[in-house]
Amino acid sequence: MRKWLFFLSCIIPTAVLFGQDGSDIRYLDTEKFDKSYIGRLIQIDYYNKSNIIKTTWDTVEISIGASIIKFAEHREDDGLNNWFYGQYLKSTEYANGYKVRLVKSRVDDVTNDYIQVTEYFDFFSKNNILLAGKRIQVPHRISKKIVSQVIIKVEKTDM
Repeated sequence: MRKWLFFLSCIIPTAVLFGQDGSDIRYLDTEKFDKSYIGRLIQIDYYNKSNIIKTTWDTVEISIGASIIKFAEHREDDGLNNWFYGQYLKSTEYANGYKVRLVKSRVDDVTNDYIQVTEYFDFFSKNNILLAGKRIQVPHRISKKIVSQVIIKVEKTDM
């Protein structure tokens, strides 16, 4: 019996250490972000690295058509289960009566200085209800100087 308890007391902590988390994202520094990521879905972590103890989030202004909208980072990150669609930018104010979310970006090109993406924006009512048919796509060139890290959606082929 003692051997069995000893065995379990060794195995259980080891299994926890080697267990997988529930994340479908990976953080990548901009120096390692290159053209091999063209076509991939990403989120941008602006200015300062995000982490689970952060209490204030970075903001960034993004042009959508003729409007410049201020966005704040939204991160659902508990250090263990981090899902791609839980990471997004949300407008800090209403734009034309809507709240706007940048829900994902697709990489179109990468240079030493810039990341060219197509950004996907969703619109929400004042009751926080997603407005069907309101998604728009906007091309955007982002300077790597303001990017802390790139959040990459992990695909099954990456595992």
